[in-house]
Amino acid sequence: MESIGIGVIGCNKMGRRLATGAHAVGGLEVICVSDTQGELAEKLATDIGVNYTIDYHELLADEKIQVVLIVTSPTMQEIADEAGKTGKYLFFGMNPDVSIYEIQHMLIEHLLPTSEWDETLKMMKAQLKE
Repeated sequence: MESIGIGVIGCNKMGRRLATGAHAVGGLEVICVSDTQGELAEKLATDIGVNYTIDYHELLADEKIQVVLIVTSPTMQEIADEAGKTGKYLFFGMNPDVSIYEIQHMLIEHLLPTSEWDETLKMMKAQLKE
């Protein structure tokens, strides 16, 4: 079965844990990580053997990436708005700094269930069982 391409935006504590965890799961392939703090992105990328960028737009443009993990604030809503237009699936690592309004906006705009979403979840669950 084909692996699912993952991109991670935000390489600090939570982003590092999510990227490292995804990297260790069969069927998931971390393609690229991004952080405006280049040293964080470079260190994580080196540790797990993937590409990195300080410009998340490059990550969003990568056609190999199907799922984007957004683990950054205070720009989470801005990134989510842009990422939501790419057709990629989005997951959010919530930070206490993110307001209820921002969370509601992201959920309404980007996370309402669709039949495609349901199929992707089924595929990801199947990958995790292998």
